[in-house]
Amino acid sequence: MADRIPLISIPPSEPVLRRIEPEAATLPANCSPAVKTLLDQLAAWEPGARLHTNRVGEMTEAFARFIGLDGDVLATTTLAAHLHDIGKLQTPVAILTKPGRLSDSEYDIIKNHAADGAALLKSADASEDIVSIVHAHHEWWDGRGYPLGLSGTDIPLASRLIAVVDAWDAISAKRTYHRRRTEFVALSELRKGIGTQFDPDLTPAFIDFACQRLMAHRRCA
Repeated sequence: MADRIPLISIPPSEPVLRRIEPEAATLPANCSPAVKTLLDQLAAWEPGARLHTNRVGEMTEAFARFIGLDGDVLATTTLAAHLHDIGKLQTPVAILTKPGRLSDSEYDIIKNHAADGAALLKSADASEDIVSIVHAHHEWWDGRGYPLGLSGTDIPLASRLIAVVDAWDAISAKRTYHRRRTEFVALSELRKGIGTQFDPDLTPAFIDFACQRLMAHRRCA
């Protein structure tokens, strides 16, 4: 991995992942008006999903800087992180907000959001890189993900990075389908997926990154 860079400083009183409102998000400069319209539509369709994409976008940018990404690669990775769940515009709100476990048929529906997102972004003239990254953000390192069944380094680097941050937020943030679990529990869950669900190099780097932030801001719960 690239050399480490200094961690971004945030006030100790703030959570490691700030719980921000959709209108407070700072989108990358490479976000076109058509793509921003899709994000605005997601905020109206299911605000919780948009809050999630904001958090994933912010944390992805910070982690990408930590491992040395910069320039166009950083900008593309960050924008793709904000857009990774844009396909949920095609998912019924009743499924997105259902408390508790999804049925098999409901899970099959929600799994369509990766391909749906790629299609929406293509129609909005997003770059091929953004489309490919969003399409592949639920692929697994061992090939058991969806929708394309990609594995290893055939999965775009940005998709592998977003997958780790996405899972971290899904576990550590309060969602309609489960209570919030601690950041350290989330890191433990990520560790279990190293080499199966998650990239075996990126994941330890993310755990290192997150632990440094947690310790720096005395986040011990």
